[in-house]
Amino acid sequence: MTGPAPVRPLPGCPARQGDGAFSVTAADFVLDVHDYPADDGTGATFTEVVGYFRPPHGTDTSTGTDTDGTDAEPDLVGIAVLAMPAGTPGALAAWRAFKNPAGPAAIGQAMRAAITACPCAFPPAGCAAMNDDILRQAIDHAAALTVNRQESQ
Repeated sequence: MTGPAPVRPLPGCPARQGDGAFSVTAADFVLDVHDYPADDGTGATFTEVVGYFRPPHGTDTSTGTDTDGTDAEPDLVGIAVLAMPAGTPGALAAWRAFKNPAGPAAIGQAMRAAITACPCAFPPAGCAAMNDDILRQAIDHAAALTVNRQESQ
């Protein structure tokens, strides 16, 4: 006999991180893309992509005070950090998505959908919805939207 299906989000689920103060369903998604030189003296440049959710900007309805969002731990729900050689297809896609005003929002929506669809119990190996592959797929999708939009203009 099996018990009732667990109600999501389960304790420890990334949708409940941030001390339970917010959920990714209402959080702001932040995407940061920047290039940096390798520290090995080769002159190579890498592109780093960081994605995370933070408490939303808006008004706390219980107190009426402005909540400007925060980038302080432990109020962040980190998604993934990607590092790749600058100029590679993945790095160029990340820059296209980042520079498109709708790109970060599209990536956030894809990450939010992956997290909320996941029947996660936050296994020891980590959340299957919050990983490099899901972030790469979301970036590729957002970059393709940018290319398609430019071609239609």
